[in-house]
Formats: sequence, C-alpha cells, structure tokens
Amino acid sequence: MIELSFFNTKKSAVKYIPIILVYMMVILSLLMFLSPKISELKLLENTIKHEQSQVEMIERLIEQRHAIEAELDTLTAAALMYEEMIPRAVDLPGVLAAVKEVAAVSQAELVKLDYDPLRAEGANSMYRLNMELAGGCGNVLAAVQSLGEAFPSLYYTDMSLISSINGSVHLRAGLDLYVIPAQRETSASWQPPVWQETGVVPSHPFGTPLWYLQESCVKGIKLLGVVKVHGSEYRALVSVDGAQVWTRVGEPLGVGTVSEISETMLVLDVNGVKIGIDFGGEL
Repeated sequence: MIELSFFNTKKSAVKYIPIILVYMMVILSLLMFLSPKISELKLLENTIKHEQSQVEMIERLIEQRHAIEAELDTLTAAALMYEEMIPRAVDLPGVLAAVKEVAAVSQAELVKLDYDPLRAEGANSMYRLNMELAGGCGNVLAAVQSLGEAFPSLYYTDMSLISSINGSVHLRAGLDLYVIPAQRETSASWQPPVWQETGVVPSHPFGTPLWYLQESCVKGIKLLGVVKVHGSEYRALVSVDGAQVWTRVGEPLGVGTVSEISETMLVLDVNGVKIGIDFGGEL
C-alpha cells in the first residue's frame, strides 16, 4: 500500500511539470519582450530629467537677465563717464592748460610745470608731470584738491613742502597722470574740467612749521607749581619770559593755549600741536 501511494504521488507531480514549464516560458517571453521597453523607459526618464534641468537653468538665466542688463547699462555709463574724465595721450596739451587754469582760479602761483615723455608699464600709459605751486596755504590746497577731483587718474608722488607761519607755502610735487593710449578706441572724448572757486579753507591746512615753534618758544616757559582749587580744578604757576603768572585750562599762554593741567604737568596746544611741560621742566 505504501508503494502504491508513493507511485500515485509521483505520478501526480509529473503532471504539473509541463504546466510549470509553460509558465516559465511565458515569463521568459515576457521578460524578453519587456526588457527593451524597460531600457527605453529608463532612457526616456533620464532624458526628461536632463531636459528639466536645462529648462530650470534657462529659467534662472531669464530671471537674471534683467539684473545683468541693468548692470551692463551701469557699467557702460561708468565707462563713458571715465572716458570723458580720463584724458588720452594726445590730450596732454589740454591737460597742461587745465593745470595752469586751476592755479589761476585758486590764486596760486604756478612756479613750474613740465613733463616727462610718455611711458608704458604693461597695459598702463602715463605722463610724469613736475609741478611747483606757491602762495597762501588755502590757495595751494584748493589747487591740489581741484586737480585731484578733476583728474581721477592723477596720483601725487614725491611731494615736498616748505611752509611759513604767515600762511604761505611752496609745494613741489611729481604727478603720475595715467592716460588712455592713442591706439585704444573710445566711445567718448575727454572733456576739459570746468573750474569753480572753492569755499573757505583753514589758514594752516598743512600744520604749524616746527621751526616756528622753536623760534617762538626760544625764551622758554617754565612750570613752577600747581595748586588745586574749587574741588578738581588745577591752576598752574608758570614763568614766561621771566615773569610769573597764574594760568588755567583754556587761557592763552605764550604762543599757544593751555589745554590740560595735572599735578605734575601742563599741556600747551599750539595750533593743534600738543606740547607737555613737566613740573620743574622748561619748554
């Protein structure tokens, strides 16, 4: 009985083998049919993603277009402005005439004005101008400021200055004037500046000459003593030209003004220059 049952079971399993083979063939057929379609689908998905990224990039460029166009307009306007302000190499005669004119408008004496031949340093071209101005401090300063504002490509070098207490100065300077080379094309031409008289200028814009301080203080100021009055206020006993006087902060003393008094020192302000006199010391 056992052998018969085993035989029947084996016979029943053999019946399902053709069915299983048929299903496997069907599945293999489907895979063989669908495999190219799946590959095409993946390729299509990748193509769509690429196109989407391209569309997003184009949209970003479109959004930036207005900003780029506005920046380009600004840069173009700035370039035209500088082309009108920066002289070309051939404009040197006009530049020299403009320097003479600003000196006259500023009421400064143009003692000397000459130039060295055009030289090139890489992409830059420049003239070295040699200038000497004399006159009142305010007049010379006005001329220097006006030239700097009118010529943005002008740089002062090798400056020397002789100043006097009456407000007159003698300025000697080298100026590097960068110019547009003659062979470079420009959209606009250099426009000579229009000079206007400047406002009030300090009487000593270049400071007080040290030789004047030495001459003025040659007789000496000596701090003899310090006392405290009214709580925290100090007063100083000083000797000026042999005479003893009491002084306090804010009062004139010799060639300056007392700006500070402490227990051991008096500070004198001479046209912005602070000079300290120690107790028992002498200026």
